[in-house]
Amino acid sequence: PATAAIRPPSSRDDVIRYLGSGLIRQLGPTLAQRIADHFGDDTLDILDARPERVREVPGIGPQRAANPGVPSPWTPASS
Repeated sequence: PATAAIRPPSSRDDVIRYLGSGLIRQLGPTLAQRIADHFGDDTLDILDARPERVREVPGIGPQRAANPGVPSPWTPASS
């Protein structure tokens, strides 16, 4: 194909792999699992819209919560 579509991870396991992939500093597989367990199917929507809610997840302190958020490559960059 001439083009490829970038889509967000669709399954829970894909979300956990995406979050724990090393793309986000200070977030590994264990913490990714905790985040997905806490927010469930809404994980990426919540992290995109209200990243400050990450503080609700057990084990996330102020330093980790200060991380600017989860990159969303499927969302167009604002100009």
